[in-house]
Amino acid sequence: MKKIVGIIVMLAIAFHFSACKKVIEDLLTFNIDYSSSFTVPSAIGVNTPFNVPTPPVQTNASQKFQNNGTSKDKVKNIILKKLTLTITNPSQANFSMFKSIKLYISASGQPKKLLAESGEISTSAGKTLTLTPTPDNLDNYVKQDEFEVEAEVIMREAPLYEIDFRADMTFQVTADPL
Repeated sequence: MKKIVGIIVMLAIAFHFSACKKVIEDLLTFNIDYSSSFTVPSAIGVNTPFNVPTPPVQTNASQKFQNNGTSKDKVKNIILKKLTLTITNPSQANFSMFKSIKLYISASGQPKKLLAESGEISTSAGKTLTLTPTPDNLDNYVKQDEFEVEAEVIMREAPLYEIDFRADMTFQVTADPL
């Protein structure tokens, strides 16, 4: 009987500590959202990768970390949770003319790294496309004052007009408290 009581007590203690750990992790995990816009020019080639740079994304990282009770030096991990592309112009454009899209991230002193990709895009795709994020730690990029996103597109058909995009990114930050 003492063994059973001992096992129950040990299980209760283990459950208590794992529950506390989960609460602490939740308190130290938060999301940061960024957006970037870019334009795919008209009359680019078909079935050939074409790189489209974007303007730098200002992170305001120090302020965003402070607003969430931490600082840059306490950040353990930043991963991309979601990346959605939306065609903002022209109204007749959609993703069906694209074969695939990859987005890369770069920052000062860091190599260009795959951020998210689409794989094979459906010919019935609409104006919004959710890409598959890489599971890589991106803290060396997002903790900086700015980072850049570059799109690599492969067209299924040549566009007759420029196509404007907005990339909406959600990064999940895990950090120690101040």
